[in-house]
Amino acid sequence: MRGEEVEPPGTIAGIRQALTSDAERAEFEREVENIGADEMFGVPAKWALRTSRPTTRTRTPSWTRRGPRSTPPHV
Repeated sequence: MRGEEVEPPGTIAGIRQALTSDAERAEFEREVENIGADEMFGVPAKWALRTSRPTTRTRTPSWTRRGPRSTPPHV
């Protein structure tokens, strides 16, 4: 996000905990409690991204940890 690596919350509880105000938590609760089956993934994802903060750790793709001559996995 915005050129920085972020780590969004991975659970409903994590999203709730990351929200900074009671008003945000109440809005989140109302929206999550009333989502339809077709929104089960999109609505929590939207809120998780809204709460994401930049992370300070650097993540290295796992294929680079296997050695200097490793190649990325084929997709």
